Amino acid sequence: MKNAKLYERKIKKLLSGMKKTVKVELADESESIAVILESVLLGDGTDIKHVNKSISTFTNVFVDFNELRAAPEKEISDCFDKNVTEQHEKATTISVVLNAIFTISNTLDVAYIREKSNRDIRRHLRELGFPNFAEALVARRIFDIHAVPIDKSLLEVLEMNEMIHPGADIDDTQSFLERIVLQKHDMAAHEFFRGYIAQNATALEKKRKEDAKRLAVEQAEREAKAEAKRLADEEKQRKADERQAAREAKEQEKAEKAAAKKKEAAKKKKAAERAKAKAAKKKTVKKVAKKTTKKTVKKAAKKTTKKAVKKVAKKTAKKTKSKKK
Repeated sequence: MKNAKLYERKIKKLLSGMKKTVKVELADESESIAVILESVLLGDGTDIKHVNKSISTFTNVFVDFNELRAAPEKEISDCFDKNVTEQHEKATTISVVLNAIFTISNTLDVAYIREKSNRDIRRHLRELGFPNFAEALVARRIFDIHAVPIDKSLLEVLEMNEMIHPGADIDDTQSFLERIVLQKHDMAAHEFFRGYIAQNATALEKKRKEDAKRLAVEQAEREAKAEAKRLADEEKQRKADERQAAREAKEQEKAEKAAAKKKEAAKKKKAAERAKAKAAKKKTVKKVAKKTTKKTVKKAAKKTTKKAVKKVAKKTAKKTKSKKK
């Protein structure tokens, strides 16, 4: 913990008014499940009389603890005294822990845990599903291991009264307290802290309401901010879509103009090719006609010449013949 020396002095000063010793009666094997139930129910400021009343109801409703183990969580919580805090969470913890023990040992017996080292016992209790408070109380009352129970209420009160560093979590705070408090004083510290929570109950309730209000405001601000961001993102996307649509329309128009221009060019080219072909054809016809005319004229001239020569020759011959007579 940050500034550990400072907060160690504060905690020691706070605990200076506690009873130095509290008699600790270790549970035997037959009492272990009852101690487990009590340890779970005592958390977060529940008074021992409400815990005892709830356990008494268990014994009246269920044949034994094994039937309690097999019961739905709703049936378990229905047996709680109305003043038991965090009822849903505690019913879940009871069901989870008892079933975990039964799965491992095939019975509701924690004797197998005693074979482990102290460190492994505490780690195993966490693995079974115990929260910090119940795990520490079970470790101390069943396995005689040094532990200081701490729950959410104690954590909040210590932080509210500046006895621990702001923002310290429950694991860090529990380890911090277990380093400060000696084993012979751990249950005395536990009893003192329960009274300390009761003394600060009104202030704690006020703080929780203020925290809930603050968290609600912060949540509303986060939601408003998220909504504003969503709207801004939508507007940004809309504008981007409009720009994209404009680009695509411009590109489409450009493509259409290019296609029209290409089509017009092709049309002109085709017209030019037709005109050229027509001109070529006309030229060919003219050339052929000219050649034909020339040939005809030449042939006619040749024929006329031949005819004239023949006529002259014939006339000459006729004259010659007349002279001889």
